[in-house]
Formats: sequence, C-alpha cells, structure tokens
Amino acid sequence: MKKIVLKFGGTSLMDTRRIQNAAEIVERVAAEGYEIVVVVSAMGHTTDHLLSLARDIEKTPNGRELDALLSTGELISASLMTVALQARGFSAKSFTGAEAGIVTNSKFGAAEISRLDTSKLFKCLHLSTIPVVAGFQGVDKDNNVTTLGRGGSDATAILLAGAIEAERCDIYTDVDGVYSVDPRLSSHAYKLDAISFEDMLAMAKCGAKVLQARSVESAMRNHVQVRVRSTFAPNDPGTLVTEKASQVNQFTGLAIDKSRCCLKVELNHLGTCERSTQRTYRHDRHTLKNKVELALIEAGIDFEFGRSIRDAAYELGICIAEDELERALEVVRQNILVGTEELSVKCERIIVQKNLAKLSIIGAQLSSSYEVSIMQSLTKAAISIALIHSQDRQLSVMIPTESIEKAIDLTHQNYCPLKLAS
Repeated sequence: MKKIVLKFGGTSLMDTRRIQNAAEIVERVAAEGYEIVVVVSAMGHTTDHLLSLARDIEKTPNGRELDALLSTGELISASLMTVALQARGFSAKSFTGAEAGIVTNSKFGAAEISRLDTSKLFKCLHLSTIPVVAGFQGVDKDNNVTTLGRGGSDATAILLAGAIEAERCDIYTDVDGVYSVDPRLSSHAYKLDAISFEDMLAMAKCGAKVLQARSVESAMRNHVQVRVRSTFAPNDPGTLVTEKASQVNQFTGLAIDKSRCCLKVELNHLGTCERSTQRTYRHDRHTLKNKVELALIEAGIDFEFGRSIRDAAYELGICIAEDELERALEVVRQNILVGTEELSVKCERIIVQKNLAKLSIIGAQLSSSYEVSIMQSLTKAAISIALIHSQDRQLSVMIPTESIEKAIDLTHQNYCPLKLAS
C-alpha cells in the first residue's frame, strides 16, 4: 500500500477545534488508500511559552533540562491528535521522538538526527494503526531528550518520509503554498504550482519562511517530494517541492530578509602602479579575504561576501544578520589588523551599514545581464545599493529597509511578466 507522511504545524493545532479539523484531513487522506504517519508540532505558541517560563527562572537554562521541557509541547499535540483520530474510529497511537526511533547527537537545542529505527512505526502500519509522532525531538545515545531547533518538526516529517519510502510528505500550515514573493509585501505575488528543490533551498536560505533550509536539504538528499498545503483549505493542492519543476521563464521568485547589515572593509588604493605590483595586490587581497572567510566560518557566523557598484577591487563587503554584527565586527577586526603586516593590502577603515534588507532574485541560470538590468532599474528608482551578491541560482542586493516594498514591486513586475499578463 502507498504511504504518506502528514505533518501539521502549530497554527494548524492551535486549539482542540483545529486539532479535530486536522484529524478530518487525515481521515480524507486515509480514504484515498494511503498508509499514514502523522507528525505534529506543539500547539500554537506553546514552545515560546515554555521557553519564557524557563527564562523567568534562569536566563540561560541548562540545555538538557530546557530540551526536556520544550519537548513536552509536541507530546501534548501527539496525544490530543491521537484521541481525535480514535474518536473518528481509527486505530492510532502516539509516539515520542525516542519511541519513534529518532536518535540524535547530544547538541541540546540544535540536535541533528544521526539514526532512525522505524521498526515500531512499521509494526503500527502493519496493524492498520496510524502512528502520531511528536516532531522536533529525539533522544541521544545516553537517552537524554534532545530538540532539533527551528523547523525541527518539518525535518522529522521529511526524514521519516524518506525512511518509510513514502510517496511524499505533505506539510500543512497556515499558508496555501509557496509564493513568488511574500504576499504580505506585494499585491503581485502569485502561488507556484511547483518549485525545484534547488530553488526552494535558495529561497529558504535568502529569507523565505515557508520551509527551513535544512528541511529542504533533507528532502533533496532523501528524494522526498514535499507538498506545502493549507490546513484551512485542504482541497487546495498547494505547492509541490520536487526534483525538477517546469517554469515559463528563468525567474522563480523573490526572497526577502529585512534583518541584515553589512561591513565594508575599505582597502588602500594603489593608484597607477606597475603590473607586477597590481598582481601582488590582487593576490594579497585574495589572501586577506580567505583569512576573514575562515575566521567567520570558525566563529559560526552566517555571512555572504558582496561587492559595491564602485571600487569593488578596493573593498571587502560582508553581509550578515543584524544580531551577529558585534561578533562579526570583532572577528573581522582581529583578522584584518593582526597577522597581515607582510601583505601589501592595508585596511583604511571599516564602515558599518545598518537597517538594510536583502532582496534576492531566485531562478535558473541568472545571467550577468540580469545583474546589470536590476542595478539600472533600482538606481533609476533612486534606490541605493549597498552590496551585490550573486551565485548559481541567486542574485541578491542589499538595500535600505525603507525601500524594500518599492524594490519588490519594481523587480517582480520586471522579471515575471508572463505570469502578470496571464
């Protein structure tokens, strides 16, 4: 019999009425002939509430005890969902992460799944019983309860779908799919029928909130198709995240991250020097960039290098999250000013730019002509560009936060004309 994993998020389980609504969805899917594994998040804002309780007592609670506390939210959801399914005449059984065979490392608060033992789940399915698994959690080798961090329930569902060789994993949430841009920010947004793993991953990394990047990576590795759907519109097919998705043009969507800032390391200008000196300068600039890159990686700071429109050869641009600014600034200073005495490249000053948003265009084979066109259109609209970053399926610009909605509409209209015209 074909198998499917159904995952319900916190907004889908906000109260008992919504839990019963989710159980009705399970009933509909069962009627289609599927063997079902259900994965649940905590109800509503339960996790935040539990975290605040712990922090009322101690600002930095012990990691083991905090994970033991936070994991209880999903246990409540799993038990209530099981009761709701049983009330509809189904045989159902709730599972903690440990009971479901989810083994992790011991990194409390951000554990990674290292092994899955699905034998108990298969036994349940063989007995025509629906397993209801508490997401977001597992157990380490010493039987300590661990939590998987942000997006952990999605990761649980996708990994279980791969392990039981499910046809796909349906993730039910409060949105009805993946949009070309956040519909709260643009009236031109449209829903995507399908999106490739690669483009979904790029959108997640650039700020789209529908799926976490690690969940998409897990789906890619395990070849699990994911369908993002709304609990409140169960007949809507949502968006399919899959290996390949046909698209009418190169543009897939826009991703927005409003909490960014940048560091610009201004380097000494050489003026008109001999070519050999210029080559040495370029080599030393590359050496300096590598030194900073390794230091930021070792510090666990998420970043992207970017370049300015002007004087890119004499500047090192770094895009980071606002909450990482102080740490990143310290790391950069230490590695720019210390141990670089032998290099021809010297730091003139470090400029900090705050209150920036990152606007990313996602799509296949974004050529350099896109970059030129975007820079021209934003400049013409009097939107300043702090940094530009480009790679395989992504072209990002750092712009003032107050300009983001204007930039979204301008960019969206320019790069998805076929959809807007339909």
